[in-house]
Amino acid sequence: MARQEQDREDLMAEATALVERVELRVLHEPEPIVLGVRSNGCLSMYFGADPALHFNTQGELRRGFVDGQLLTAEAGRLVLMTRRRTAGEVQLLRRELPLAAAQALRLTLQTRVQSFRDALEVGHYELLRQVPTDARFAPELWRERLPREVIPAQEPHAR
Repeated sequence: MARQEQDREDLMAEATALVERVELRVLHEPEPIVLGVRSNGCLSMYFGADPALHFNTQGELRRGFVDGQLLTAEAGRLVLMTRRRTAGEVQLLRRELPLAAAQALRLTLQTRVQSFRDALEVGHYELLRQVPTDARFAPELWRERLPREVIPAQEPHAR
């Protein structure tokens, strides 16, 4: 694990594990949104640097980065992982979110994803970049990839 974290300089260039990716400017979002898909079909969504959401092939949330904290799914529950630095190491401290807090976070994230889905549907976006560069941008295909509900996965792995 990195000793120092920093915002991504250019997510479109750095996120090479996402074999297909698009960067869009959306009317209601302060920063561009990057959507990408791994070769195994797992979707990732970046609303600027935060939040970042990573889903499995079933569309379940497997991990993310929300409000400056790492988020992971374990046995269908949301767990926050907080970094604690010491002189010689970085430790991850695990804290399972209480049910009410987990539901509130899920609703917030689901609302944001749905708002993005709606923007794609009505054309309230501008395509900034895409990889591969010669692909035809098809908003309906990206919309279909977005989960309808933000449900925690059983495990955080990309399957």
